[in-house]
Amino acid sequence: MRRISFPFLSLLFFLWAACFIGSGCRKTEQPPPPAEPGPAEMLTKILTDQGLDPQAIHQFRDPANGLHIKVELGLDAYAAIEPLLEKRLADAAAVILKKEKSQEKDVAYFLWQVAGKNQDRLTVVFSCPPETKPAGPPPRKKAAIIVDDLGYSLEAVQILCSLKKPITLSILPFAPLTQKTAELARDAGLEMMLHLPLESLSRSAKKSPSEVMIFKGMNRDEIKRDVEACLQQIPWSKGVNNHTGSRITEDPGMMRVILEVLKDKGLYFIDSRTTRYSVAFDQALMLGVPSASRKVFIDAVDNGEAIQAKLEELFGLAREKGQAVGICHARPETLRALQKYVGLAKDYGVELVFASEVVGTKRGS
Repeated sequence: MRRISFPFLSLLFFLWAACFIGSGCRKTEQPPPPAEPGPAEMLTKILTDQGLDPQAIHQFRDPANGLHIKVELGLDAYAAIEPLLEKRLADAAAVILKKEKSQEKDVAYFLWQVAGKNQDRLTVVFSCPPETKPAGPPPRKKAAIIVDDLGYSLEAVQILCSLKKPITLSILPFAPLTQKTAELARDAGLEMMLHLPLESLSRSAKKSPSEVMIFKGMNRDEIKRDVEACLQQIPWSKGVNNHTGSRITEDPGMMRVILEVLKDKGLYFIDSRTTRYSVAFDQALMLGVPSASRKVFIDAVDNGEAIQAKLEELFGLAREKGQAVGICHARPETLRALQKYVGLAKDYGVELVFASEVVGTKRGS
């Protein structure tokens, strides 16, 4: 076997060591650190991160090589993003040198001058026209028709139910057919009210022991007792309007007691306006009871043509004012007129609604 000489082994060891040391000590070359973003890049990123369309950000240089950015966004959007921009720029050591606001017609302009870490300068103009909100549906024009004095004829109720219109039935308490009338109205999905008997100015006879009516001179407890008794007759009532009652609706104190009962039960009130001196509606508003006031007396004249004219007056008023309440009675001529002409509401662009949809706690109802 041939022997390897010592000098040769020494040479191999030297070469191996040199390679090992060189490879272990050689430093890996690192890429240079990224350049700090300038204020323009910084601001653009902040805006786009907040969901602003990049196409709303326009960048350009002026003849002196100054950098400018124009940003188009709504006024509300600018107000929301302004404090965030200030904070993010401050976190990045950018300085806001100046902020100014100007107005031209409906457009507000906000001018910012910003300097970055490297003293790079940037002028930003936020152009903020007023935001156009999508138009909602036009407000509904509403007319409510209330039929009074129900409780004496089931045929009248059946006719009203057959119309399949949102007509509100006002039922007298303690009438021969009060309970059955209320049941038919409930089954037909019609809204019903208590037609509360109140003393009128023309009434001279005194109340009989069996009669339930609110009379002048009753004390607070008596008024509440009788109103409660009347409400129990029509358990599905959503509200109350007065039957006659000019003597009571002119009396603020008595009306207040009646309305307190309605408020406790969450019921609305319609002032039938049997006297022009009625304070009932005003008292309801003062107590916060949802209320409205009768605008058209539909069948003051018991004639088909006159009733048609009054219905058209009601619909015209609803179109003009936004809503209106009309009251009529369960008389044969009135029922025939309702069958023929209640559909005229559509010709006026008016929607028939139940009385509960026209009440409110502010004037204008």
